[in-house]
Amino acid sequence: VQYGDLHPDCAVLFGRRNYPCQHKDTPPSATADDCLFRENMHKCPIASQCAYLNANELAHNSQRVALNYAYWLTTYKKWQPYQLVLDEAQNLSNIILDWVGCTIDARDIQRWELPDIPTISVASTNPLFPTPDQTPAAIAWLNASIKILNATLEKILKKQPTEKNLQDKRACEGVLRKLTNTREALQTYPGTHWYIRSGDNALWNGAGLVCKPLTARYDAPRFFFQERPRVLCMSATIGNPTAFANESGINKFDFRVVENQWPAVTRQVHILSCPSMGHNATENHPEHWDIQAEVLAAKIKELPTTWAGLILVTR
Repeated sequence: VQYGDLHPDCAVLFGRRNYPCQHKDTPPSATADDCLFRENMHKCPIASQCAYLNANELAHNSQRVALNYAYWLTTYKKWQPYQLVLDEAQNLSNIILDWVGCTIDARDIQRWELPDIPTISVASTNPLFPTPDQTPAAIAWLNASIKILNATLEKILKKQPTEKNLQDKRACEGVLRKLTNTREALQTYPGTHWYIRSGDNALWNGAGLVCKPLTARYDAPRFFFQERPRVLCMSATIGNPTAFANESGINKFDFRVVENQWPAVTRQVHILSCPSMGHNATENHPEHWDIQAEVLAAKIKELPTTWAGLILVTR
């Protein structure tokens, strides 16, 4: 939204779940993701009023488009931008690791009637890394579970679109997406960079399956860097560029440091002698509010009146 406001030629597009559905036969909470014509949304009799379809058409006819990461990861194969700009790129690794990994517990197994969680062996020499037989066992369980979830989703979609059924649909789609993403990543780049735990004690609260990569360097390129002519990663806190490139699977790059427009003298840090303002502290010592207000007031009066403002952080 910020980029859309800054640039008149930049369209903003979110995932379908961010746009309300206007069809009379859908519940009040329904979104474009719950469309009754999901196979072909344009067949809806009020398609011309669909906020998502209109935003999507505008995006595909614009010079610039701003997407969030979740939507890009879902639809990246449909976009062929001349230049791809990744903002807040310091989050790239965590975004990828969350997208291609999954954690399944006993409640998920019971709710969706998934196969029993297999006990996957762990190497005694290095229990952190998977043994050669772990990957096929994990993929076999994922395949069986994905098949069941697809069948369950089809049954839900055939039901009347009530609030309860919509909640079940979204929950089922969420688990299905996680397992599908994990299977794709595991099949594309198997190896010792995966953390796989499965069995009765896999989770802190009991049985489950944890299947997550330990690094984003294998999966990040297929989402962001392969077959992309120009990619710009931006961040105010990107850290060491070589370490960032290694973690992101980038083999060749140029790095540019942009100096802060505010010199250090304008970013002074003042440590104030204030009492604790945590919940327990203020509950047991309500006078802390007045004490902190007095300390802040004194500091504000002490600072130059030419300053543009003062930022107070809680710690």
